[in-house]
Amino acid sequence: MTNLSQNSNSKPAHAADLSQANYLVSFISVMSGETSGYRQAAIQMLEAVHKQSGFIAAYSARETDGIGITNSYWRDIEAIEAWKNDTAHRAIQNKGKTQWYQWFQLQVCEIIRQNDG
Repeated sequence: MTNLSQNSNSKPAHAADLSQANYLVSFISVMSGETSGYRQAAIQMLEAVHKQSGFIAAYSARETDGIGITNSYWRDIEAIEAWKNDTAHRAIQNKGKTQWYQWFQLQVCEIIRQNDG
């Protein structure tokens, strides 16, 4: 984990410019015991979403107990819908529902305000 307190006045070099983000998709999940193929699928989806028009950035974290969160940032709702309906993404979603996730929750949120500091 990056320690941001070392230089709190500057944005980390790896942090994306989220000023064009109007929507955030939050995906919270708990992994099941079966994770075969998950890491490779996650890498493939990350590569694919970066090619999706309207996608801005994504950040993920997962605890050792299997609880994880991914926040992705989007320009508009149409871009989110296009990603939701992407054929490869749909296939991975189905595998997640049937194999990898014990539980999950997805929220689509409009960004009302953004503060940087």
